[in-house]
Amino acid sequence: MAAGQATTAVLAAAELTDTTPAGGPGCLAHDADSLPDYALWLYRLEAPGLVHEPVRLRRGATPCGPLVVATDAVTGRCPSAVRVAAEPRADWSLWRLPAECLR
Repeated sequence: MAAGQATTAVLAAAELTDTTPAGGPGCLAHDADSLPDYALWLYRLEAPGLVHEPVRLRRGATPCGPLVVATDAVTGRCPSAVRVAAEPRADWSLWRLPAECLR
């Protein structure tokens, strides 16, 4: 059932590990307003070295970092969000948010 729904976790882990100061764990945000509850847990299993935090983008919450797992609804909060990769068997993707969307 979970196959093809958290494949972008590897990309997130590689990018966040390379960019965090002192090699500390990076934080991957998960849009709780657009994802099913189980999606966060799939990513935790695939990328256990990251911090995984739910965020409510529709309510204006600020993500913990520049990478967010969300549906296309993320563009409502951040029109300049860039899709890094889509999940082959899910409605969500890994998105990169520019600095202006992290305030």
